[in-house]
Amino acid sequence: MKKILSLTILLLLNPYTQAGHHKKGEQIVKAVSDAAKGYGGETSSINLTIKNSSGKMKKRSFNMKLKEGSNGGYSLLTTFTAPMDLANTKLLTVVGSDGYNQWLKMGHLSKGKKVEANSSAKAFVDSDLTYEDVAGLTIANFNHKFIKETQGGKVWIIEQSPKGKSNYKKRSVYVSKKHKYPIAIYFYAKNGKKTKTAEFKNFKSYKANGKTFWFPTNFTIKNHKTGSQTSLEYAKRSLGVNLSDGDFDSKKL
Repeated sequence: MKKILSLTILLLLNPYTQAGHHKKGEQIVKAVSDAAKGYGGETSSINLTIKNSSGKMKKRSFNMKLKEGSNGGYSLLTTFTAPMDLANTKLLTVVGSDGYNQWLKMGHLSKGKKVEANSSAKAFVDSDLTYEDVAGLTIANFNHKFIKETQGGKVWIIEQSPKGKSNYKKRSVYVSKKHKYPIAIYFYAKNGKKTKTAEFKNFKSYKANGKTFWFPTNFTIKNHKTGSQTSLEYAKRSLGVNLSDGDFDSKKL
């Protein structure tokens, strides 16, 4: 009984324990979400490099179109331009508050096929990104818990646990207060072990629709299980682009 009373007093004295931690976590991710939305549409060209544990590298290039949707959702079309055996391979991802759907069209096929849910953990074009990683999901797909501040108060640490089906138990997100954007995400497998680390670097400001956005131009994903690493670098990026819904029609892949 004494222990229960002591715990109750501790919870009352600390406003950021239990429910308070979750409330602050929700407030932070909402601020991050608000800071990153409002540009409407985006087009970009990205170079991707995959390095395995022995140092052997593969290079890929793709173009990307992204259109903002409602309630934090979005439609994302990735079209590969190199190497030749991947040219015109397309992945369409549509994300909403209830999860996501994906369609894949290989360059040599006449039409796209829906990616089955049991493929979410598979590697995307041999990289350290899975189909679930590409989807990313919205803030509505996670529970958010504030952990603490770090780096002299410049960074928030948020713990996110998926509400629906996921290949991860949780992810620990380090958010820059200045940029209102993650600088690192640590992914944890169902067994609780850290399985991947994503790092975001070289932030650049973009202006669109009367608003300034801060986004990274480089990021890496380290796979702690295989020892491999995938790096992505933006060659071009334009925000505020007017894109039509027809650009993201699965029947037109």
